[in-house]
Amino acid sequence: MTTVTQPADVPLPDGADREDIDDWQTDDGVTSRLVWSLPDPNPQQFGCDVRVVACQRVDGSIITDGPHAETLVYVDDEDYSLAHARILAQALIEAVDLADRWAGKHPDTRIRTVADLVASAAADLAEARAELDAARQVIQ
Repeated sequence: MTTVTQPADVPLPDGADREDIDDWQTDDGVTSRLVWSLPDPNPQQFGCDVRVVACQRVDGSIITDGPHAETLVYVDDEDYSLAHARILAQALIEAVDLADRWAGKHPDTRIRTVADLVASAAADLAEARAELDAARQVIQ
């Protein structure tokens, strides 16, 4: 890996921390840099640092196909693949739901799980498609 002269005017992805960007490097003919997100302020309130790190090419795109360039979610000093971070997030939500049930809290007060949100979005999409199909029939 070789450090290279910084290319000019490469835009950072939304949410990137302008103070936490690595130098440009060339590895296997690909010039890139590590870009870190700003810390999430919510868990930071209780001392937990949650960030995203990704490899950015000089054209501004994020590398998604390299064996050593996987976008990761960092929780404190531990890194997780996106799939593993989703599993962890779901497990945390389920643990909170269980704690609410044990505490006798009404189930309607629990945080909606990712599965609930996906099911709701799928139902909304199906309804919108039906309305679009009906509108197309009227136009024809």
